Parts: sequence; C-alpha cells; structure tokens
Amino acid sequence: MRELDLPARLAPAEVRRNRPRRQLGAALIGAGNVANALYLPQLRRPASPFRVVTVYDLDRAAARRAADALDARVAEPESTDAGFGER
Repeated sequence: MRELDLPARLAPAEVRRNRPRRQLGAALIGAGNVANALYLPQLRRPASPFRVVTVYDLDRAAARRAADALDARVAEPESTDAGFGER
C-alpha cells in the first residue's frame, strides 16, 4: 500500500499528536496579577503553542519576575508613551 502525503488537517490524530510542534514567539504586555495567575501558568506548559520572548510592564520589577519565569527578556522601550498621547 502506498503512503499518502496528507495535509496536516487530514492526517490521523496519532500522527498529528506525534508531529513536532513549532512554537510561535510572542510578547507579554502586562505582568501583573492577572498575568501571573492566569497567563504565566499556561505559557510555561511545554504544550503551549507560544514561547514568550519578551515581557513589558510599566512596573520593571514585575516585568523582570515574569521574564525570569518564562526565560524571556525584558523589553527596553525608549519611553513609556505607547503613542496614544498628544501630538
């Protein structure tokens, strides 16, 4: 029997489960209580589809703690103005 090269969505479930997954790089903006309670535990799971590469928070210490927990870097913006101020 000839093996078919099926698109991922049509491959048998066992094949999809065993296929190596590629994580998407993501930024975490905001590292407060909600992020620590809800997002960080999910993002630290090996099965997470995301790999946090950088963390930003106005509270630099909170950003550092989250970045350390996720093995990510802390974003170093030039200013805290997100571009929504007066022009």
